[in-house]
Amino acid sequence: MQEALERIKQAEAKNERAEEEMWSELKEYEEEKNEQLKQIERDKKEERNQILTEIQEENQEQLHQQQLSLEQEVDEEDENYKNAYQNKRTKIVEQIIEEVIQNNGR
Repeated sequence: MQEALERIKQAEAKNERAEEEMWSELKEYEEEKNEQLKQIERDKKEERNQILTEIQEENQEQLHQQQLSLEQEVDEEDENYKNAYQNKRTKIVEQIIEEVIQNNGR
């Protein structure tokens, strides 16, 4: 009977050690998975930031190109208005000269 009790105690001690080892392994596994999760989160955050940076750079380039295009349009329109003004001015001056000549007989 004493021997049976001793075997039961040994079995219980063995079970307790196995349980402690299992909990220890489980805790290590949990820590490992948490670290993997944190690394994935860092990687995804870095990837997201890189994508956002690329999008911002593309948008900046598009805005710059639009600005250049608009500046060119403004310059062309300004030149067109100057030419139109000069043409009208020349015609008006010629008309005034003709009227003066007709009125003064020259």
